[in-house]
Amino acid sequence: MRDYAQIRINIWNDDDFCDLTPDAQLLYFVLISHPSMNRAGVGTWHAGRLANLNATWDKHRVNLAAVELIDAYFIVIDEETDEFLVRTFVRHDGLMKQRNMATTMAREFAGVGSRRIKSLIVFELQKLHKEFPEWKGWESAEAVGLLSKRAIDPTVKGEPNPKVDPSVDPKVNPSIKGKVNASVDPTVKGEPNPKVDPSVDPSPTPAPTPAPLQEGENVGGDGGPGEGEEETGNETKPSDSNDPPFQNLDELAARFAGEQTQKQRGICPRHPNGNPTGEPCRMCGQAKAERAEDAQSKKQARRAAIDECELCDDNGMRITSGGAKRCNHQQPPF
Repeated sequence: MRDYAQIRINIWNDDDFCDLTPDAQLLYFVLISHPSMNRAGVGTWHAGRLANLNATWDKHRVNLAAVELIDAYFIVIDEETDEFLVRTFVRHDGLMKQRNMATTMAREFAGVGSRRIKSLIVFELQKLHKEFPEWKGWESAEAVGLLSKRAIDPTVKGEPNPKVDPSVDPKVNPSIKGKVNASVDPTVKGEPNPKVDPSVDPSPTPAPTPAPLQEGENVGGDGGPGEGEEETGNETKPSDSNDPPFQNLDELAARFAGEQTQKQRGICPRHPNGNPTGEPCRMCGQAKAERAEDAQSKKQARRAAIDECELCDDNGMRITSGGAKRCNHQQPPF
């Protein structure tokens, strides 16, 4: 475990770093000094825990700062393994100048769960080996052994997935589970759904037109359903094929660039239009919980208003000359 973190003062000569917002710069310093980060520059990514390190931060604000650092190639985040990488850590921390430190780095490299992050570290090590072949760290057999592993250049977009068969039609999205064509690589997971009738029109059924309000019907001032009615909170819109959900923070950056920075409760920032895969992510679960919490708060507020109102019955209805109406908890005129 590291006892201290090195910060090179020439970082303030880096134009890309100076172009960052204060939140992004602070998050960078937090990550390189975080106790979870090992000698390979990899640590545990948890936006909620990081937000607790600053009195003004929340998860949304931490994620926005992370997007900036990702866009500027300062860090990489793998959401599947909940790990982050400070990309140039092995270059600037002086690990490869000492044989023992290089060996420690190689051993902690083995404990990294993300294959993408491992490939990015190998890329940095290969560059260092070409630039500084005289460094003592290359005398470590374990460190040198990493040079032959797969490497990924972080500045190149769309690295190939080694698990995807190149003979498969590139138009097919391998991340979508479902029926597998016999001509497709049999190692791709997915089984046909025996319950689906192919003769049924897959297009969505249009919603019925709501009936007009009858005379005497009135909705209360709070705009919510009456007692005993169910409220589902903010409904998630169906996914639009022209607006597919992003799969990682790199795609999240493009989405956030055109969105407001204020936190929106009950909406997953990764899948604001719904998740077509049917497999909710962690943020989807949090958004669902927030919607349920908001719905419960509204229900309790309506119940309290009914209990305090002397004009309506226990169901929130008021008897008037025109019949029973939903009470707005206000004196006439009704």
